[in-house]
Amino acid sequence: MKRFLQEYDEDARHRKKSKTSKTSKSVQRSNHKHEYEKVIIREFIGYAWGGRCRLCGKFRSHYGQFSASRYMDFRRPDSLGQQGISNESFFSLEEIRAKFPDVPIYEFSYEDVQYHFVP
Repeated sequence: MKRFLQEYDEDARHRKKSKTSKTSKSVQRSNHKHEYEKVIIREFIGYAWGGRCRLCGKFRSHYGQFSASRYMDFRRPDSLGQQGISNESFFSLEEIRAKFPDVPIYEFSYEDVQYHFVP
């Protein structure tokens, strides 16, 4: 048993995590731990909380757990008891900027699958 564990340790020691992905087209994995800052993301449904890495700019569309609470800060109070979500259920861009002046807003484009800053 001791010999088996020694061989296993030697075998496992030489294996390292690959820096390149074998399943996707990414060139290199991140060499840092992402530090996400809170941002507002305009999605297909409406506005929601998201995250953006301060170091590399990578986006995370969900900030924390995925739930309806991501959208709650941006929905109109009169639409909270109704079923379904539409664009009329959310505050306008001007109202969101007034409510959260220091938080940057990005819009997700489904055509080119990119995030664009909303000035």
